Amino acid sequence: MVLTFKGTMRPPSMEPKLTIQGDDPGQPIQVANAEREMQSGLRVRQAECQRSRLEITVINNVHGDGVIVSGLGQGSAAEQGVVVGDTILAVDGSKVGDHAKAIAQMESGTGPTCTLTLAGTTHELVLQKSSGRIGITCTNRSGPGVEVTAIEESSIAAPKGVTAGTIILSVNGELVNDHGRAIAIVDSDCTAVRFVLDSDTMWSCKHIP
Repeated sequence: MVLTFKGTMRPPSMEPKLTIQGDDPGQPIQVANAEREMQSGLRVRQAECQRSRLEITVINNVHGDGVIVSGLGQGSAAEQGVVVGDTILAVDGSKVGDHAKAIAQMESGTGPTCTLTLAGTTHELVLQKSSGRIGITCTNRSGPGVEVTAIEESSIAAPKGVTAGTIILSVNGELVNDHGRAIAIVDSDCTAVRFVLDSDTMWSCKHIP
């Protein structure tokens, strides 16, 4: 089941809370900036979006905590760097358990803005097919997205940091969890391919001190 929320304006109120309640209410997870380390060791970032025009679609994350962004319009979420494939862990500081709860929290929150806490970091990579072969092989994985298992030496993706082990979360705005579908989009008649990648699995992120 997929729910889409375009937002409703609420009266201004207090600033959004910046605490994610963990499984133990006595030990909250503190999130104060755009990127912080959670007590569990998971890196997070935040996006403060205009509540009235989020234009975001989410689905349950069957592989772990939070919900996964499965679609975006041209609203405030996209403007603030949220991408298809992102995992939302909390809304206005409150942990989300499923897509229905996430949408309810976005809709019922107070104030003109909505703070989304997102897991990890993502990188958007656009490759023009006219520049050469993309040349990647993928496989399904137990978590969100598909994993690159091999890359051709002449691939135009290789110099951009894509390597074996890189996780592709979405292709041309479509969430991908099946390697066949990911390759089908790449091989379609589009002139460019827009990947959203898990930054921590890219070559550049692994090797930068």
